Amino acid sequence: MPARVLIVAGSDSGGGAGIQADIKTVTALGGYAMTAVTALTAQNTKGVFGVVGVAPDFIQQQMRVVLDDIGADALKTGMLHTAEVIDAVCDVLDALDPVVPLVADPVMVAQSGDSLLEPDAVETLKRRLVPRADEADRAGARVGFYTNVSRFEFRDLFAGVNFGGGVGAWQYRSCAWPARTR
Repeated sequence: MPARVLIVAGSDSGGGAGIQADIKTVTALGGYAMTAVTALTAQNTKGVFGVVGVAPDFIQQQMRVVLDDIGADALKTGMLHTAEVIDAVCDVLDALDPVVPLVADPVMVAQSGDSLLEPDAVETLKRRLVPRADEADRAGARVGFYTNVSRFEFRDLFAGVNFGGGVGAWQYRSCAWPARTR
């Protein structure tokens, strides 16, 4: 049976990032990708032109119906753009068996430099999501760019969390490894 990976992230209409890229990678690696969409973006290679958030209670509903029926061997978060969304996702995560690994990709800034995280959500990200993460995407430069946190401080923020060697590396581990004990 392929590894079941629940991806909780925003949609990239250009297809080069976000939930679309995660689905492609999980599938290419033989995993079974499931999704809970947190936001819709209007973006392309030149920039982000609009973001429409999904209601936090609907994000929770997407997560719960998938987890209750199919389950998950790993979870990956991407764009969680507001404090309310981060809290809603973390409330569902808190109810899960803690041996299900979580890969956190703190998407804060798009490749184009456009902000994808509301400034008041940074503290909620640090307080709620970071302590739960087993691994973090090495895209810490995005955090540093947005919050003026250096790469070293970013690594300290995620103390005790394993860093993947980029998107492909975490997805390989998430798809290939069964749930592990923390």
